Amino acid sequence: MNLKKHMARLMSKATGTDEGSSGKGNGTAASKVHAAGTADRQVKVSVVIPVYNVEGYIERCIDSLQGQTLGNLEFIFVDDCSTDNSMAAVETWARQDDRVRILQNPENLGAGPSRNRGIEAARGEYLGFVDPDDYVPPEFFELLYTAATADGRHDIAKGLQVNVDTDGREDRSHGKRLNGLLAPKKHNIPLFCRFSGDHWTAIYHNRLFEDEGVRYGTTRKSQDTTFTLRVCLCSEDIVLEPRAEYFYCFQRLGSAINTSSLQRFYNEIAGLDEKIDALLDRGIDSHAYAYLADKLRYYTSCYRAEARYGNHLRDEYERYWHALEKTLSRLPEWHRALELNSYVDALYKSACFTTPGVRFEGEGSVRVSVILPVYNPGTFIDRCIDSLQQQLLDGLEFIFVDDCSTDGSMDKVEAWASQDDRVRILKNDENLGAGPSRNRGIEAARGDYLSFIDSDDYVSPEFYELLYAAATADGGHDIAKGCRRKIDGVTDLVIPHKIELNKRILEHQSKRIPLFRSFTYEHQTALYSTRLFKNGDVRYGQSTNAEDITFLLSACLAAKDIVLCSNAIYYYVQREESLVYSFAPRRFFAELDSFENQVTILKERGVDDDACQYLAVKLKAYSDYYENAAKEHHELDEIRQAYYQRADSILSSIASSDRIKELANIPKEQ
Repeated sequence: MNLKKHMARLMSKATGTDEGSSGKGNGTAASKVHAAGTADRQVKVSVVIPVYNVEGYIERCIDSLQGQTLGNLEFIFVDDCSTDNSMAAVETWARQDDRVRILQNPENLGAGPSRNRGIEAARGEYLGFVDPDDYVPPEFFELLYTAATADGRHDIAKGLQVNVDTDGREDRSHGKRLNGLLAPKKHNIPLFCRFSGDHWTAIYHNRLFEDEGVRYGTTRKSQDTTFTLRVCLCSEDIVLEPRAEYFYCFQRLGSAINTSSLQRFYNEIAGLDEKIDALLDRGIDSHAYAYLADKLRYYTSCYRAEARYGNHLRDEYERYWHALEKTLSRLPEWHRALELNSYVDALYKSACFTTPGVRFEGEGSVRVSVILPVYNPGTFIDRCIDSLQQQLLDGLEFIFVDDCSTDGSMDKVEAWASQDDRVRILKNDENLGAGPSRNRGIEAARGDYLSFIDSDDYVSPEFYELLYAAATADGGHDIAKGCRRKIDGVTDLVIPHKIELNKRILEHQSKRIPLFRSFTYEHQTALYSTRLFKNGDVRYGQSTNAEDITFLLSACLAAKDIVLCSNAIYYYVQREESLVYSFAPRRFFAELDSFENQVTILKERGVDDDACQYLAVKLKAYSDYYENAAKEHHELDEIRQAYYQRADSILSSIASSDRIKELANIPKEQ
């Protein structure tokens, strides 16, 4: 949609004007309403707008501010020595409306110092910030002010960021993810660890500026995240109002966030220095180190990604790293930030930043084949593809297996494949299920290692680079395993683990318990050496459920060793409509099909006490899941006898079946 028309539509929703009417007409009407003078009344919200060379965008921003439905606003424009005609439209509005104030910087200072000048001049009870190339709907500040002043006075009232590209297409998913982190406080995570971006979407009580001295950073980059850190350290509460939408135009050429240069990365280090100042004043604890580790991951992954396309950045690896190290050395235990971020730590230890001749895209053979079965993941596949496109490891191939999707998911895959020869597409003749689809990918794979990702999940940018480095260290390992973070498909919040699988694997290794009894799920979190698949024994099961358990059992029996890399993060999205959360009777019999496959595999190996222990754990898990499901889904009671008869039939082929039932606490007569 044309952006001018898009703005007119937003304005008409609040004002009832014709969609084709001019926003400037609304501004003229507003000037008459406010002719009495803002100084005679208390200002509810001061809106600060730094301006630098946005001539093609600022009229849209002004139109949106002129149409605000909240009374008692003031608009403080800070001219940061623009060299184009940006300020002409502002000056025209200021002559007609006494709510508009203009400050002139003596020299170009940047967005942070310009906003700070606006803060010093502001008279509002609350302060808000708008960038001149963005815009807000008419009710934006009214919704936020109403939320902020309900039930007393809140320190922060926050809306929702809507990303808008140059064609006017809107994306709310990023904003919803950010707001998901700010839902009612969970797991005792402080606010500053959860609110680190989209500062424009909120209004802030003036006490934070007058009493606490909160200001933006003074660096050319990351001054906004320095601000959100400082404001969150001083805030007592935050209230969310997702109906207040801020339209963030994120692809404007020439904007600070889209500028790629060497100086940008050093500006980020300067911003990191300001953040450390704020945290040192607060007191450095585990939350502070976790916050800094997250920032390090972001900065270094951005640098690494940009360096693929710029030789000048490659040549700067060593100097860039030493600058980071110097900044971190101000912390009392600065290595903790590295330890919390194994990506940065791995780069540091392996000298990826300092080794000449680092390989970049298009060089060498396939290191890792990533296999993805696709069947109707919906919009979840967008984030999956984004995460794969951001991978930092060279020598990847991506094998998508279309399992007869009907929701248009493959259109997005095919669009990527047309632009990237690392992407390969296989098509099933009929819907086969995830296991057989992955097996097709295994047959086609060319990588030294294979990995599997579900099309509704996603991975961190360094995921495959970290795992490959771990897998190939010390002569090579058969399996390199990362860590899974379970994500709520609705809120995007992390669901806490009941069991940290990697800890269990380590504990079992110390007790010499075989790997197949430890690594029993999270198959997507690992790389597997191609040698495991050569003879055809290691494959996924054919059943429609628990096919991954069959695969892991055969892989672990064939593997000589495993190495753990717990900060290579795989994000597993739990959504209720996925097969895993279906309660149809066929699901439970499919699990027994998988159980039968596992019994067959272990019979070939020899059913010793370890095998009995393994099968007992699986039998109990299947039985418990069935019984818990039957409590809420009474139709499952009808299959109880058939279910346990099938389980008993499977076990009857093993001499030690009674021993397995006893270990699983399953009555013999069940």
